[in-house]
Amino acid sequence: MIGSIGVLVSAALLVGAPARKRTANPKDSVFIVRPHYHDSTREMFSGLSQTFATLAASAKDPEAIQGYRALSEMYAAHAKSPGHGTGWLVVDRNADFVVTNRHVAGEADYVTLETEGPSHRVIDNCKVIYVDPKYDLAVIEVRPDQIDASTAGFEIFEGAVTEGEDDVWALGFPGAAGVPHWQITNGKVNNAEFPLETEDGVQQVLQHSASIDPGNSGGPLVVRESNAALGYRVVGVNTWSLRGRNNVNLAIPAKPVVHALDEARKARLLKDDADQLVAELKKSAERLADELGSGHPDVNTLDNLISYGFVAARAKQLMPALLNSAGDMPQRERLQLYENPVESMRRALFVAFVTDFAPRKIADAKFVRLVQSDVAGIAGNGTVRSVYTISDNNREIQWVFEHGFWRIRDATFTDTKAAPAGTAPPAPQPAPAPKPPDTPSQRIPPGGGLAPARVASSSSGPHFGLE
Repeated sequence: MIGSIGVLVSAALLVGAPARKRTANPKDSVFIVRPHYHDSTREMFSGLSQTFATLAASAKDPEAIQGYRALSEMYAAHAKSPGHGTGWLVVDRNADFVVTNRHVAGEADYVTLETEGPSHRVIDNCKVIYVDPKYDLAVIEVRPDQIDASTAGFEIFEGAVTEGEDDVWALGFPGAAGVPHWQITNGKVNNAEFPLETEDGVQQVLQHSASIDPGNSGGPLVVRESNAALGYRVVGVNTWSLRGRNNVNLAIPAKPVVHALDEARKARLLKDDADQLVAELKKSAERLADELGSGHPDVNTLDNLISYGFVAARAKQLMPALLNSAGDMPQRERLQLYENPVESMRRALFVAFVTDFAPRKIADAKFVRLVQSDVAGIAGNGTVRSVYTISDNNREIQWVFEHGFWRIRDATFTDTKAAPAGTAPPAPQPAPAPKPPDTPSQRIPPGGGLAPARVASSSSGPHFGLE
């Protein structure tokens, strides 16, 4: 996702609120965002931590000992939480939303939100309701009863910002030794249309000079506005810092954020509408059949269908296999594995799925039906099984509504190398001894788990991490 920008580091929004008596302290409306993986993913990381601790204890070479210990500590940290980022409150009519970066919360089963203001509070078990497939944005749903009625949300400024003239402020919680601390910095907009090359194409983002650090990821970039409830309006979401340059920071502009919030509202309504959920699932199931039987499936379409729940179900098989093959990986891919192991597993699972379900020769793929007993509980966030015929063989694919889309939760593989869930995973082999990752990450890691430098201190990585 970094493209030609080279070494980017990840770091840091919106709409009008209904009438409620508001506090005027923006610190109450900016959150520390702590993502939490699925239980089985955390168990896998805990097991890997113990494995590498054992390897470190038995190794003789000092460099190997250092590498194994670093990996043991890194995976122990992932077992607790991949780090932290920043998010900001948007007060809506029937629900409250917190906006952050996709690389902060997009891989999470749930997140914990925490404020550091005068009305300190912790909100547990918040769900990510929408993840933008193009921009590095995620939206978290918070029930109105979880937010004090006097707390104001940020409003979004969609007007033009003037380069070199408009003052901007970056609000967030960069980390120090893994601990988030409130920070507000000031600067100017240097380029209102900085061309950032990503896997999704060139995106026009805001370049500014308000300092951001690991942990700022997902936080708001604001301008002063005396008429706004909090005295500020959001003009962007802090997401990257450009390495090798002096204080070049990048934020996703307001327009994509407004779009993400609109989609989050639709997803909130959709998840409680059983009839509409079934209709959308059938569309997704038919689209998958069309791609699988095309002979030339669209990579982006299929890639977006692999859920993090699917990764969690196969994590105990995927990660040891990836670590065992790490010595043969290109350096960038190996660094990605260490810095962003969950996304690396998701990509490996995508390859396995495409290889097994969409062979190179054109296959006759047909969506047959949904399992009706599952459809009856479709609005309860459960999985729904579906039946396909692929080359005259019946295959089952499970679906889950994740991040605003129907995605694949599990599938029956014919290739036994895909290691069905429940199979005992092989222990990673001790050679070659991995060195601790020390290459600067390309994102601005969130403050508490994603860091710009090392994965152990943050969830940063070539995918814009946390601190």
